[in-house]
Amino acid sequence: MQRTGVLTDARRATEQCGRSDGNRELQKLLRVGAPHDRRPRAGRPGRQLGHVVNARGVYNAALVTGKVDWTQRHYTGPLTREALLEALEGKQREFLTILDTFDTSSSIDFGGTVLPFDSFACEMVHHEAIHHGQWSVYASLAGFETPLSWRTAWKM
Repeated sequence: MQRTGVLTDARRATEQCGRSDGNRELQKLLRVGAPHDRRPRAGRPGRQLGHVVNARGVYNAALVTGKVDWTQRHYTGPLTREALLEALEGKQREFLTILDTFDTSSSIDFGGTVLPFDSFACEMVHHEAIHHGQWSVYASLAGFETPLSWRTAWKM
């Protein structure tokens, strides 16, 4: 299967879940110096971002194996801005490589519930959106300027 067909299906699934350009915005925030090492009550944002990197690994692996497995660790690196940014970009490259051969008619076992690809894609987007929301709150509370799209769309 060609990437364009899979990406078209992935985009269609993402559009069903709602528009999200959060990945680019999150990376911009990391580059400008978001408070990745300050500790709000929910845990250090760097740790939260490490979880996002790990979750992307879980989701990428699920596309290959057909099953979500949260027991596998996909990121154990340092929680520094540079390492997390590289890890995020690496997981995105891995995701795009997987999509090169992924059959969108496949289903994914998500904790015992079998989901078609479009529903699985929605779960991925929703999970990341939660963490992007946490990140934007952390940044706002710490007094960092958030990306324009976040200020416009979410008043953050």
